[in-house]
Amino acid sequence: MTEFEILDLVAESADAVCRMKQLGERTPMTQSAMSKVVDRLEKAGLISRHSCEDDRRSLFLELTDAGCALHRQAVIEHRALLREHLGGN
Repeated sequence: MTEFEILDLVAESADAVCRMKQLGERTPMTQSAMSKVVDRLEKAGLISRHSCEDDRRSLFLELTDAGCALHRQAVIEHRALLREHLGGN
């Protein structure tokens, strides 16, 4: 679920690129836990991480093509599970 949460938050980013700091503000995960999840997603080729040219301390996250494809699939499955468990249509 944590990997899906991060993929989903990055995918929902208005600019198609998400600042790591913004991500931290939108999830209850600790900074350390979030960094570990982002590391795993990056190693899996689902997210790319870029340094900000204006502020070297800032990191941007962006879904790769593989990350976008997986996110599209995961959203469908996630909604189906919610309907199943919450009794929705």
